[in-house]
Amino acid sequence: MNLREYLIETKQTQKQFAKEVNLSRPTINLYINQLVIPKPIHCQRIHIATSGKVTEKDFIHDNIQKIKSLMSKYDIKVKELAFTIGKSEVATHNKLNFISSITSWEIYLVTQYITNAIKNKKNQRIRKF
Repeated sequence: MNLREYLIETKQTQKQFAKEVNLSRPTINLYINQLVIPKPIHCQRIHIATSGKVTEKDFIHDNIQKIKSLMSKYDIKVKELAFTIGKSEVATHNKLNFISSITSWEIYLVTQYITNAIKNKKNQRIRKF
């Protein structure tokens, strides 16, 4: 179950839930709309507040496709991401399952890396002109 489904099921507003997990309403909104991957500590708070109905894996699953599409769009290689989180051996031997097997903290690191890579690639294009 994702966070949006949970809030609908429990008839809670984003504001009410944000107060319960000690986060801001805009932060909860970013998580619900998958614009930001939650920090692991926030995943843990949400997991506890939802009595285990929303798990870390729900956030990971929701964001894996987004990561894959960004990797493709910006030509970011699996090896680059694996090196970022210290799993270059895993990526070399099993590229297909690498993205699906990473934890929420690693997803967080990967998204930070992708964000920086996108900024750098955009800056390189701007400098060429």
